[in-house]
Amino acid sequence: MRFLLESNQNIRYSGTGVISPNTFTVGGVSLQCGDVTLPGASGVVGYGGLFTNTGNINRYFTGSVTFIPATACSGQPTAGTISGPPFVCNGGTATLNVNGSTTGTGLTREWYSSSVSGGPYSTFVGSGTSVNTGVVTANTYYVCVVTCTASPLPNSDQTPEFFLPVTNAGPGGTFTIDNSLPTAGLNFNNFTDAIATSMGSPSADRSRGPIPSTSRPDIPSRRTLPC
Repeated sequence: MRFLLESNQNIRYSGTGVISPNTFTVGGVSLQCGDVTLPGASGVVGYGGLFTNTGNINRYFTGSVTFIPATACSGQPTAGTISGPPFVCNGGTATLNVNGSTTGTGLTREWYSSSVSGGPYSTFVGSGTSVNTGVVTANTYYVCVVTCTASPLPNSDQTPEFFLPVTNAGPGGTFTIDNSLPTAGLNFNNFTDAIATSMGSPSADRSRGPIPSTSRPDIPSRRTLPC
């Protein structure tokens, strides 16, 4: 298993050259870092900074990793809930995650979708704690079914459905909002017309709220529409 530490703050690291040992083994877990090279791979495992900065190599992990063996599942698991984006652009994809489900070995997590609320959820999407929806072109409802394979029935649980609405693309590039001109091309006469177009149609889901602006309605302004 390889892991990556990311931060939106500065991460401090120090040290140069080769440090020995570069592998630490405790309780059945071996932590390899620094100048270790994995079989069949090029380059060392220890990097610091941007991936494109190949000069920050032979960096070593400072900290600890605790290994807790997973226990086998039993009985009926808890499926948890699905989290994901509030919408997806028409023709785009999204990543969905299942949270709060039972953990342990012997569990499967399978994702299904339906074009109608309440199912039937007959379209198989994928497996795992997260899934990519693939290309989405219409409003879609998703569920994740968690199953403990070693338990007798009932041995599965299903999450509440997750609704992923599709937003049609607005005009590309920049546009103006100018109430001295009609709504046509890349100009909108008012913010109501601009919002309706960005949502795909006046009746589309408007949960994303208005397009922010600090300008007066009578002064042309430039904005980029979602999608």
